[in-house]
Amino acid sequence: MAVLFALAVTTAVAFLLGALASRTTGIYFLMLTLVYGVIGYTFFAQVVTVSGPGGVTSIVAPEPFTDRVNLYYAAVVLSALAYLAFRAIGRTNFGLALQGVRDDPVRMSSLGFNVPLHRTLAFTLGGFVAGVAGLLNVWWRGQIDPASISIGPTLIVLIIAVIGGISYFEGAWLGALVYVLLDTYTDSIPLIDQIGLHLTVSTPSSA
Repeated sequence: MAVLFALAVTTAVAFLLGALASRTTGIYFLMLTLVYGVIGYTFFAQVVTVSGPGGVTSIVAPEPFTDRVNLYYAAVVLSALAYLAFRAIGRTNFGLALQGVRDDPVRMSSLGFNVPLHRTLAFTLGGFVAGVAGLLNVWWRGQIDPASISIGPTLIVLIIAVIGGISYFEGAWLGALVYVLLDTYTDSIPLIDQIGLHLTVSTPSSA
């Protein structure tokens, strides 16, 4: 019941935030998503009744996910299912409409499509998938704290989007792979610290 409640709340919040952001595009949409992260971080860090700066700790994952190997493979399977689901949605009328809204919102609006509604629904769908990922992250780390939605992790997600691109579904996988490889192996390059190049993942959730 807790899992279902968490996903329901996450999806509902994503719908509300998506509705607010649905009329923005480009750099303005990017800035608004950063604002969402800052507001969330500030709220949960200061309201100790809900969270506080230390967050919630000592969270135990349910069986069989107490075994971290099982949890890892569950994350792999769910990632693959999310990819396949998005590929399937992309071939539906709704998915094709979303691509049209992304490429030419003015033309789609002139054809009678409700552009803000499509953007809101896309944001909501993304929020649901992020909620599932966040749930696995909580079970993996055994805690949840405001730092996981601070400006650092938010920027990491945006960097991954820039690296992988947003035109293809495979972009998220490619961007995440490149970023994690850079984060893992950059510091091991000889003399890399002498030129001031250092890449650090702010939280384990970004990996």
